[in-house]
Parts: sequence; structure tokens; C-alpha cells
Amino acid sequence: MADLPFVDEHVWSVAEPPDVVFARVERYVHAVWVRERRRGIEHLLGTRDPGGFHVAESVPGALLALEGAHRFSRYRLTFLLAADGAGTRVTARTHAAFPGVRGALYRGAVVGTGLHVVVTRRMLRLATVGG
Repeated sequence: MADLPFVDEHVWSVAEPPDVVFARVERYVHAVWVRERRRGIEHLLGTRDPGGFHVAESVPGALLALEGAHRFSRYRLTFLLAADGAGTRVTARTHAAFPGVRGALYRGAVVGTGLHVVVTRRMLRLATVGG
């Protein structure tokens, strides 16, 4: 899905090394977004992957890319990790396509309202906290 248009990116700093942060991000995405069962919203949207995403690319300590698709969109969320002083800078970068009229309406409802920003920042925070 390299052909997807850029949507946005968000950056978060964590006071731990990239390998520790990567392990957290990986655990989080597998527990919440990459899994076998569907929740209500994934069923309503008709996601191709039961949890909404699948892991498309993984470079331990550096990159974890998730991809997915549903009736209104194709999307990629990439977590990029880089050493930053004594910690790690984590960037969540979103690319997505919203084809057709329904896709445009969906983009307006999710991206246009700021909902995507709220959800992505929350994912970034939850994915990088200890636990």
C-alpha cells in the first residue's frame, strides 16, 4: 500500500531505549489492533482484518507498519522509532485513501472532524507506556 496519500503524523517522546519501546508498541498493537475476533465497529465497517489491521512490515527497534482496509478506506499506520538522546522518539505516520463518495464522506467524518487525531494520539500514548 505504498501508493496511499499522506494524512498526518504525530510524534511522542519516551525516556527509554528504542528496543524497550518497540516491544511495548508491538505488544499493544497485537493485543488491541491485530487479532482474531471482531468488535462491533470492525464488523460495521467491513474490515478485511478482524482487528482492523495486520502487520505489513516489522524492523525490531525501528519500525512497525500496520495496514488495513474496509468499505470506505485503505490505510497504513507506521510507527517509526529513533534514538533521541537518552530516550526514543516515536512517530506515528498515517497514509490512507478514501475512494468514492462514501470514502469522501467517511474521510470527512473521521479526518475532517479531528477524530483521527484524537485516536492516533491516544494509540501512540497507550502503545508506548509501560505495563
